[in-house]
Amino acid sequence: MTVNTKTDCDTVILCLNGDFDLYSAPAIRELMRSYISEGCRKMVLNMEQVGYLDSSGVGVIILGLHNMKKAEGDLVLAALQRAPFRVLEMSNITSLIKHFNSENEALNYIK
Repeated sequence: MTVNTKTDCDTVILCLNGDFDLYSAPAIRELMRSYISEGCRKMVLNMEQVGYLDSSGVGVIILGLHNMKKAEGDLVLAALQRAPFRVLEMSNITSLIKHFNSENEALNYIK
């Protein structure tokens, strides 16, 4: 898993590339925690290049959403591929977190 980070105004965008699983989840969790502790209150997880998501990745998304809400911020997902979307849908996570077809749609919402 590689993560490219970019910003748009006051929003941090994490562009994930690879499998979001047991092996990559700890690093992504720490990166998200770091941005939140530095004052980030708007975050987009761009998952366009994520083909596989397991329960560890789901846990990081839920924890990130919880921590962002606790900090009075927001976390949204963008460009989910079919397989990761199905995992989130079966876990009933899609009802808890906003998700958008593209990064631009997510940015328009979160601004």
